[in-house]
Amino acid sequence: MHWPSPDGDYKPKPDEPRIWFPSMRPVAEVLSDKNRALLRLIAETQPSSLEELAQSTGRQSRNLSRTLRTLAHYGFVELQRHNRYVRSVAKVTDFENRA
Repeated sequence: MHWPSPDGDYKPKPDEPRIWFPSMRPVAEVLSDKNRALLRLIAETQPSSLEELAQSTGRQSRNLSRTLRTLAHYGFVELQRHNRYVRSVAKVTDFENRA
């Protein structure tokens, strides 16, 4: 994760992540302990549906769906539609924060 330079012209190197946050607050919210644990669980168990993931986490589907959409917005999760089901795939499970 990187923050733009004051003049906004920082160019990430090809091997650097492309996820940007304007401040530490959204980083703390999106990458909370609970959400990082969720990403690890998705990577380890590869659930076939939102319902399966909700059962294994004990979280309500509606709240879990909202969290997954947020994580997908930042590229941490990919949401794949299969017929009536939505499958989540963890794209990132390791994080490095440079400030």
